[in-house]
This record gives sequence, C-alpha cells and structure tokens, in this order.
Amino acid sequence: MFRSCTVEAAAGPLLTDVIHEVLRLLDFLYPHTAAVLAVNKALREYSHQQPANISLWDGDDIRQLTRGRCKWPQLQGLSLQSVKHSRPDHAGRLMRLPYLLSASWPQLKSLNLSDCWLGDEDIVSLSQGKWPLLESLDLSKNGLEDHCIQQLTCADWPSLHDLNLRKSNLTTAVIPILVRSSWSFQALYLDQLDAEEDMGAGPCKQMVDAQWVNLKRLHLAHCFPDDGGLSMLLTAGWSSLQHLCLDDNDMGSSHMVLLSEGCWPYLASLSLRSNCITCDGMTALVKGKWPCWRRLMWRIMILVPQGV
Repeated sequence: MFRSCTVEAAAGPLLTDVIHEVLRLLDFLYPHTAAVLAVNKALREYSHQQPANISLWDGDDIRQLTRGRCKWPQLQGLSLQSVKHSRPDHAGRLMRLPYLLSASWPQLKSLNLSDCWLGDEDIVSLSQGKWPLLESLDLSKNGLEDHCIQQLTCADWPSLHDLNLRKSNLTTAVIPILVRSSWSFQALYLDQLDAEEDMGAGPCKQMVDAQWVNLKRLHLAHCFPDDGGLSMLLTAGWSSLQHLCLDDNDMGSSHMVLLSEGCWPYLASLSLRSNCITCDGMTALVKGKWPCWRRLMWRIMILVPQGV
C-alpha cells in the first residue's frame, strides 16, 4: 500500500522550515513507504527521495520530475490528472510529455493522464513509452478519437490490463481495434461511445469473441445497447466478471428481463443509474440467476431510481 504526500508551499523561509520539519517527521514515521515529492523551488532539494507514488498538478514541474538528478527506479504510480501547460498559446495542453517519456521508470505500473488535453501527436509519443510493467492507463476526458487508440495499440506494454477511455470521442469502431490488440483486459471503461445508432449485436459480438477471460470490470454507460446487443453481451463467457456498469442507457423492463437471463457467477455489482426501470423490471431482475444475488440486489436498490 502506497503512502504519498504531495506538498505545495510558498518560498518564504519560515514556512519552508516548517515543511522541512514535517518532511523529517514523515521520514521518521514511514522510512520505507513515505513518498514525498516537492513540487516547488523551495522543496526541490528533496529530489533524492525514492517515492513509489507521485501526483502532480503543475505542468511546469514535469520537466523537474524527469531531470537526470530525479531518478526514481522504484516509482510505480504517477498521476498527472488535469495537468495542463499554463501558457495560453499552448491551449492548456500537456506540453511536457517528451520529458515524461524520456524518464526511466522500469517499475511504473500505473499512469493517469486524465483530462490532460492530449492530441494526436501526444498519443504517438505516448505509445513509445518504455514501461514493460505498465498495468493501468487512464486516458479519460481527453477527447481521443478511434485512430488515437489504433496508434496506442502499437505500444509495447505486455502487462496492460486496465484501460480507461471514458468521455472520449470514440465510436463503436474502437471495439475491433481493442479486440485486435495484445492486451487481455481486466478492467475496460468505454462509457459514452458515440454512434449514430444504438450499440447493436455486431459490436457486442466483437467483445464477446475477444475472449477476455480475466475481465472483471466493464463500463458501458451511455452506449445504448439495443435488445440484440444486450442479448449478445449476455452470451459472453466472462466467468470472472464482478462489476458491470450500464448507467444512462434508456433501459426499461424488457432489458431487465434480458439481464435476468445472464449467468456470470461472480457478478456482485450491477450499476443501472438513470434508467427507466419499473417494479416489474425489478421483479424480473432479482429473479435472475445470480449466485451473489443478495449483494447484487442491494446495490441495485441503491443505484436504480424508482419505477416510472
């Protein structure tokens, strides 16, 4: 379990002395796990630390992060969520990606680049990252399109199994791209796929045929699977599936009847927020073949609005 402390401070000498004492105390209490990163000039002398998990909020600190004297071979998690370059002539985009890619972090397992306004050229650069142990990548809220994901699949990340593509400009055409990739997903977030028509049996069959046998979490909120697509999803042999999110899909009672016919033995969480489910739909759902039905019913009662 990582413990991280990201500190911001003014350059005043008194406040700096106080923070130095705090850092010394953290080092004393957690000598092996405390991950302390100084993100301003007053604290950058602490770049000799060996953190395991880092979060940054300032795009200008990325260059400092990757300088030669800031080598952290044990770094496993890096979050740059919402980090954007501050100069308006760069439209707020993350402009320090080349510095990020130049770093040598052989143990990096988790990278969060959500809401960084990445563009096509950034994805090309990102796909060249040398992180053989990378397991989790968050690219949500970047407005990425299908061809960006095609480029991303060229990356040599054999351990990647968690991919977050929420709130992108993707269509159902991204599904065969992901299916053809070498990644075996455990968690896949495809919320808000943009398509002229509802997600039909074709795209859903492509996911089923992918044989993601280790898939545990699947998010398809605001993707609008039709009856054929939903029926196809229920044929998937995802024996490890534990969480399924179908929020905001305009589902009604007929869809609940279909869901009740599913058979995923470890499914313990089904999210159905913002769907029009009647009492009849709820009755059909709780009669489904769910070995974990008690926990499942409880989650549904919380997440599903009252019948319309």
